[in-house]
Amino acid sequence: GITNGNAWYSVYGGRQDYVNYFLNAREVTIELSDENMPSESSLEYYWNYNRNSLLQYIGQAMTGITGIIVDSVTGEPVLARIRIENHDLDNSWVYSSAEDGSYYRLIGAGNYMLRISSPDYLVKRMQVNVTDGELMQLDVNLTPVIKALYPNPFLNELNFYLSVPGDDLHLEFFDLLGRKVK
Repeated sequence: GITNGNAWYSVYGGRQDYVNYFLNAREVTIELSDENMPSESSLEYYWNYNRNSLLQYIGQAMTGITGIIVDSVTGEPVLARIRIENHDLDNSWVYSSAEDGSYYRLIGAGNYMLRISSPDYLVKRMQVNVTDGELMQLDVNLTPVIKALYPNPFLNELNFYLSVPGDDLHLEFFDLLGRKVK
């Protein structure tokens, strides 16, 4: 069975909160006994009694959505945030690996709208249907935002083009010696 541990006692700011909020991971506690430190002689009993349940639990950890996120031009991996719209709150989204672009998102069966974002890339939204007990493969190509400045260097006038308007724009100007002038 499953018991909501918060019904027994509340812990605020503990390891689970830290791992979930700051590391964007999932943290659980499995309590198999009401004894804080069961005797060594009872461990084999606990293993035999809970073995099938623990193996089923491990199997459930391999369900949800997985994939690789890469740059659509270079094919290189992209560190991106994978967020489920109208679902993920309080940093419960996940990130892809900067090393190989892989990501894993545990979630139950259902239809979800994913929002995949990374600085300097267009945001991609994708509808996904997750089947209970399965790991769905969803690879994503992110399109880089096109930025153009001309002429470069410039004297009195600078033109710039951003393919996605709407966000705040912060400009800094440097002279040819690398000194910030504006």
